[in-house]
Amino acid sequence: MCVKVVAPARLETCKGNTRPNGLKDGVTKWRKKIVNIKEKKINAFGRSISAIAVVLMLLTTGIAGAALVSVYFTTAGTVNVSAPLSVSPTTYEVPLVAGNTHEVTLEVTNSADVAIPANLVTVASDDISVTYLDANRVPIVHPVAIMPGTTTIYAHIELRPDLTGDDYVITTTAVPVANRKALILENKDPADAWNIIDDNRVATLIYNPRGNNFNYALIGSGLEPNTEYSLIYYADKAERFTYWGGDNPGALIGIGTTTTNGNLAMDGSINLNMNLPCPPDANIDGVDYTIEDGYSNAHGAKLWLVPSSDYNEGEKRVTVYNPTDYLFETDLISYTDTNIN
Repeated sequence: MCVKVVAPARLETCKGNTRPNGLKDGVTKWRKKIVNIKEKKINAFGRSISAIAVVLMLLTTGIAGAALVSVYFTTAGTVNVSAPLSVSPTTYEVPLVAGNTHEVTLEVTNSADVAIPANLVTVASDDISVTYLDANRVPIVHPVAIMPGTTTIYAHIELRPDLTGDDYVITTTAVPVANRKALILENKDPADAWNIIDDNRVATLIYNPRGNNFNYALIGSGLEPNTEYSLIYYADKAERFTYWGGDNPGALIGIGTTTTNGNLAMDGSINLNMNLPCPPDANIDGVDYTIEDGYSNAHGAKLWLVPSSDYNEGEKRVTVYNPTDYLFETDLISYTDTNIN
């Protein structure tokens, strides 16, 4: 990977190219650009540092490559780093009434064009407890996927019964989490070419694409009330419509139970002892899902959310096929188990 500077001098990345576009004199001018950048100074994190240090820091952390932060060079040599996530209001007050609970509506804005895994960080007195609910009033487990655009969440605030003093000031920020990806699980209509059904029955999964354990956090809504669900790795056989079940090899990732309102919040960490996808899963190199279903990834692993009553943990397979009760993948994922790689 290389870095290129294009008008209006925006930092971008390029692949398969050893020099930036638009530089007529090739490598010589490119080196001059790097020298010029190295000589610039900016104020960041309360210190004066070189612009090239900021660039290297962003590239090293993967932020620039993931398009989570945009970096611009102006004629004055400053760098403006625009945060992709913002919370409004960031700071808010609650009246001090001992033992009371309060709820504050917050708007979280994601200015990027992709979902960003993030933690909601609270700065408040130890005397109060703050929990967050999503737009469907499902308790948020972290990290949570902040979707593009503006999303409503609720801050649920509880005060200790013995409090005294002035009103309390609370600050909430949304901080992107590195090494996490988001996957939407949707219900699909088998009678309509498996198109996504537009309703509130959906789940959002945050996971790490690489690690010793597969770490996940899932929030779902519109599900069957008071029902146990299993998050599974569904591995296809070559004749997937004839030999279904997902046990090729397949795996149980986690189990959770919905509330009386059909909401689900679950998180966990599991040593899968395999990569996803894992041989002999036919989706490693079989059907091209960018053509078949319009996915972003041609090959990878399928993750489903199914009622536990339809799944046999010992056999790692779906034993009763009720597709209208399931939430299916909307893309294929990859996970590298560092215990075996």
